[in-house]
Amino acid sequence: MTDGNMKNIRPRYLVALAIMALACATIVVVSIRSSEETTKIGLFSDAVSNADFELDQLAQMAVRLTSATAEASRTAYRSAIGTRITQTRAVLDNLETAWTDLPDRLKERISANSYASGAEAFKTHWELLEQGSQIFGGDAASENQNATRLASTYRLLNLPMTKEYQKIVRDYSKDAAEAVARFNYGFAGAGAVILIGLGLFIFLPMERTIKRQIVQMAATLEDVRAVGRRAARVR
Repeated sequence: MTDGNMKNIRPRYLVALAIMALACATIVVVSIRSSEETTKIGLFSDAVSNADFELDQLAQMAVRLTSATAEASRTAYRSAIGTRITQTRAVLDNLETAWTDLPDRLKERISANSYASGAEAFKTHWELLEQGSQIFGGDAASENQNATRLASTYRLLNLPMTKEYQKIVRDYSKDAAEAVARFNYGFAGAGAVILIGLGLFIFLPMERTIKRQIVQMAATLEDVRAVGRRAARVR
């Protein structure tokens, strides 16, 4: 293969390799970011479910308190509610941490939700926790009234809000997965085009050049043999 032919093929070969390396690097970066985003969304979804579970348990304890008549039973429920409040506060702190790590697009979707907006996305959660803390401190009638208010707030506000959050997260995750799939299909198509380009503009010309060089070498070898035969006859 002559130097001229190599000079023509090498730049195209290097460009093709650079494009393939860039495509592979892009796919890796997108995959890593998609995996990180999926993990963060999963943590947020789990935190929402945990918060709803704790608040649901708190509401149930409040309802049981209103139906208890014996002081021993009411004391036991007060203790259980106090423990649940401590656990719920920790879960809500974890929920707000998960919220800060969410992708901005998902935050915007949740903030556009009719039940919440921006920094007040979990205001209802904290209000329920505050209502739980306010159950105690009065007589039985006052405690029952506060407990009933807590249970009603949970059913009217927190439960539908949690379902809305979960629906938004599911829809967003579905859209994100479809976008990643489209991206992967697009790069797969681009990879196929690159491979075809390699065949047409690098390997095919290389094959032709090699064949031409083989023919030239065969002709040169034949010329050498002819010269050798003439030299032998002269002797």
